[in-house]
Amino acid sequence: MSDGALSDLSVLELAQGVAGPFCGKLLADLGADVIKIEPPEGDRSRRHGPFPGDEAHPERSGQFIYLNHNKRSVTLDVSDEASRGLLRRLVGEVDILVIDLAAKELEEFGLSYEELRPLNDQLIMTAITPFGLVGPCRDWVATDFTAYMMSGLGFQTPYGQVTDLEAQPPLAGGGYQTDYLSGATAAAMTMLAVFYRRASGEGQLVDISRFEAVNAMLRNDYSAASYTPELVPPRIKHGYSWVLPCEDGYISFSPFIADHWWATFRELAGKPAWAMSEVFDTAEGRHANNDVLEALTVEWLLTQKKMEVYELARDSGMPCFPVNSMQELVESRQYGHRDFFVEVEHPEAGVLTQPGPSARYSATPATVREPAPPLGAHNAEVLEGLR
Repeated sequence: MSDGALSDLSVLELAQGVAGPFCGKLLADLGADVIKIEPPEGDRSRRHGPFPGDEAHPERSGQFIYLNHNKRSVTLDVSDEASRGLLRRLVGEVDILVIDLAAKELEEFGLSYEELRPLNDQLIMTAITPFGLVGPCRDWVATDFTAYMMSGLGFQTPYGQVTDLEAQPPLAGGGYQTDYLSGATAAAMTMLAVFYRRASGEGQLVDISRFEAVNAMLRNDYSAASYTPELVPPRIKHGYSWVLPCEDGYISFSPFIADHWWATFRELAGKPAWAMSEVFDTAEGRHANNDVLEALTVEWLLTQKKMEVYELARDSGMPCFPVNSMQELVESRQYGHRDFFVEVEHPEAGVLTQPGPSARYSATPATVREPAPPLGAHNAEVLEGLR
C-alpha cells in the first residue's frame, strides 16, 4: 500500500481513451489503488501513439503509459454476463467506480447506479459521457472534436482575431484538450463526493458531461450570450492581436493597452520616431490607430529574438510570454527549476520524459510508483479470489 494522500481509497476504472483514465490517473498518482478494467483487446489508447521509434506496439504507447501508471490491469468483456458478474463483485468491494459507458450501455448491461448501489450503498460512481446521463442529448455520440466545437471553444479559436470570416473558420485545439479537462473535472467532483460521504456516510452518482465540463470554462461568454447577446463581439478582429511574430517565432505581447506599458516599450525599443508620435500617447489614440501601430510594432519585432523580447518585457514588468514549441517547453528553465518534467522507466518502452503533477504536496506528493501495466497483468491477482 502507498502512503499517498488517497491511499485509503480503492477505485475501479472501467474507461478507455483519455477522459476516464486521466481521472483515474489523478487519483492513482496520489495513492489510490486503481484497478483498470480493459476489454480483451486492451484500452484503445494502447493503439495510439506516440511510440518509440514510431513502431506501433500495444505495450509502448506513450499516451497509454502516461495515463495509466500506478494502476493494475484486469481484462473483462462487459458484453459477457459471467464477466459482468465478476465486475459486480468488484463494485461491491471498492469506494469509487469511474465509468465511461454510454447511458444505453449502462442500462443494457445492468450497470446503472440504481442497479449497482444495492451492492455497495457507499459507492461513488463517476459516469463520464459526452452529454450526461439525462436530457435530450444523452444518447448522442461525440468525440473530443465534437465537445470542443459544440462547447463554444471553436468559436473562440481564434476569437477576436479573424480578418476574413470566409477564409478563417473556427479551429479545433490540438491534442485531447476537452478530454483532459473532462477527466480533471471528474476527479475534482469525485473528491467532493468523497468528502460528502465522509460527512454523511452516503455514496452518490457523479454525472459528468464532457460538453458541460468544457462549457464551465466559458461561463462569462454564456452569461453574456444569455442576457446581453447584442454585446457579444463576433469572431472578427476588434482590437489588438494576441500573438505577434518575431525573427525566430512568436510571442504574446501587447504593450499598447496601459500607458505605463507603452512608455516602457518605447524605452525597450530605443525610442524609434514612430513610437514617439503623439498619436500614440494615449490609450484611446493607440486603439483608434491599432492597425498602423501593430504593423510598426511587428516591423520592429521581426528584427528581435522572441526570448530576448520576453526577458526584456518580463524584467520591466510588462506582460509577455513566448509561444514555445514542445522541445522548448521541455528545455524551459522554469519547468527545469521546478522539476516539472519527470523521467519514467517502462519495461517495454524504456525511459520516457513526461509531465509531472501540476501541484506539489509537501507531505504526500504525487508519484509514479509503478509503470503502466501490461494488458491483463493482474487478472490472477484480482480475479481468482472472486471466481
